[in-house]
Amino acid sequence: MTCEACRTIPPVISEGYTPKGSYTQIADLKTYITGPSTATIGIIDIYDIFGISNQTIQGADLLAARLNALVLVPDFFHGERADLAWFPPDTEEKKQALFGFINTKASVAEKVGVLGKVAEDAKVKFASVKSWGAFGLCWGGKVTAQVSGPNSPFVASGQVHPGFLDAEEAKKLTIPHIVLASKDEPVEAVKGYTEVIASNGIGGIVETYPTMWHGWMGARAKLETPEGLAEYKRGYNQLADFFEKYEATHHMIMTSSPSVLVFGVGSVGAIYLHQLQQAGCTVTAVCRSNYDVVAHHGFTLRSPRFGTVTYRPDHTVRSVHDCPRDTGYDYVLVTTKAFPGRTPSLADQLRPVLENRPNTAIVLAQNGIDIEKDIADAFPSNPVISGVVYLPTVQTEAGVIDHAEPLDLLELGTYPARAPDGHRRAAERFVELMIKGGGDAVLFEDIQEARWAKLLLNAAWNPICALSLCTDGGFLLTSEPFARDLAWGIMMEIVALARAVGIAGVDEEAAKKRFALAERRAKEGTGREMSMLQDVKMGRPFEVEAIVGNAVRLGRTCGVSMPRLETVYALAKGRLDVLMGV
Repeated sequence: MTCEACRTIPPVISEGYTPKGSYTQIADLKTYITGPSTATIGIIDIYDIFGISNQTIQGADLLAARLNALVLVPDFFHGERADLAWFPPDTEEKKQALFGFINTKASVAEKVGVLGKVAEDAKVKFASVKSWGAFGLCWGGKVTAQVSGPNSPFVASGQVHPGFLDAEEAKKLTIPHIVLASKDEPVEAVKGYTEVIASNGIGGIVETYPTMWHGWMGARAKLETPEGLAEYKRGYNQLADFFEKYEATHHMIMTSSPSVLVFGVGSVGAIYLHQLQQAGCTVTAVCRSNYDVVAHHGFTLRSPRFGTVTYRPDHTVRSVHDCPRDTGYDYVLVTTKAFPGRTPSLADQLRPVLENRPNTAIVLAQNGIDIEKDIADAFPSNPVISGVVYLPTVQTEAGVIDHAEPLDLLELGTYPARAPDGHRRAAERFVELMIKGGGDAVLFEDIQEARWAKLLLNAAWNPICALSLCTDGGFLLTSEPFARDLAWGIMMEIVALARAVGIAGVDEEAAKKRFALAERRAKEGTGREMSMLQDVKMGRPFEVEAIVGNAVRLGRTCGVSMPRLETVYALAKGRLDVLMGV
């Protein structure tokens, strides 16, 4: 791969510049490094096919000085570069040499992977850097463009005199992007990028330098001419402005008071709202049935952990459609019940606050298994954080929350478990916020282990209690040994299913610990009303599909016999349909 301008315009070598930085090894590449080691902003500068040149080094130094940033220029070609003798490539011998280099040493597909490794290693070596950006010159711009889509390790990126500009790649951008084009770049491709960036809601800049030639900021910069020097400086200053805007803003957001939207503020959502406010967050509450009371009087929480407190959301709305269009959120915390297959879907309900906002993290604090995929598919660039809730609470009347026990534990982890670093940082930060707000929170490497561990409780006790109208402990006292055998048998079916799908830690020992909770309550007469039982009593829909239906369908797929759970699923689904008038 090469571009017309690279084939016809030879580079200009600048003499006499003394580099300000030094060299180190990053991801097994000799890398020029400039700027303070304590910087909070980092930029990876990807050269053109002529490798490390004085002009490229000088540009990196300019960025480092202007932004007080750490700038890395990795040597992707391991000391090699396109030979000046190949230009112009007007013989078969020159063409073979040039294209042989491009297809091997300068393979874009290969270097995209290498850039990912550089970013990973840099994040480990330079822990003070809180946000990383990247830009590339010509060939390097192509590499950068291909790591600026979903799951990008960068918060902003760019291309300078991009000879390989492809407007289709612009449609895949998920981070702010800058394009500085020369008069030699394809006009239609530049126009395509301009249209996409102007309308994608993510942010960015496209500008053409009408008197500049392809390469004016790289190896063929003419720093000895007044105009060439002036436009070279202007270009690097424009890059600095861009990265300052987006990387510094990202860092500010990550260190300032977060803005959180809580979607579905019932009993669990109301307590989490209180915790987030105690942690210094600005919280918007999407309230439905309790909107009028909350909007006028706020919430009253009675809790052995938090005391008796009255508080209001910072903003209260009836629907996400009422949220200001120009307002972005760091987190959208979903505490509604999980109803897979419902219309409109959860993704459609959240779309007004998530569309074109790839940095907003989505926290799903919901019951059940296999609840994350639809959201992750709908918003592939957003961090998805899966949450398992242990919080015994009920809204006794609109806006009045009873928290019966001190227990307040939120188990969190990214979905999928092997998520980008930025997604994991968002999860880590949310854990910190929940703890700062007075609750307990734990980050899991693989949240599915925690989700399935809770399924042991949920799949057994929720449908049984909804059907029998008993508490968990109360049910064990009704028909010994039959009640015990039914609940324990369901737990063993979940253990067998977990084993079949490879979920660690969900075994008979884990089931015994959870079953012991109901046995203790039976002896003490302190049985708990499970959430499905509360919903049945209130005439509300309950989560039979997310908790039970998803499990029995997975069991059929995996060939795991689950006769007890299939029976209570069929009965609970029948009760739900009658309740809902289906």
